[in-house]
Amino acid sequence: MQQFIKTAGSSQLSPPIGKENIAVKEFLLIVLAVLKWGSSWANTKVLFLCDNMAVVQVINKQSSRDGKIMHLLRRRYLSSPA
Repeated sequence: MQQFIKTAGSSQLSPPIGKENIAVKEFLLIVLAVLKWGSSWANTKVLFLCDNMAVVQVINKQSSRDGKIMHLLRRRYLSSPA
């Protein structure tokens, strides 16, 4: 996971995510993928597969009670092509 995060250009992420819950970690990978490759997905459909039901609910509802997940959700949607 650390290699993917470094590849996705997350040097500006702080603090380290080692102690975060698994939902934050799994959603972070989706957000980083959108930040890294989202511009090349314009005018296409993208299907994210995730086995973490908390993350699936966040994506489907576009909302969460967790502040860190909401921050990531906003980053994801602000970075997505219109």
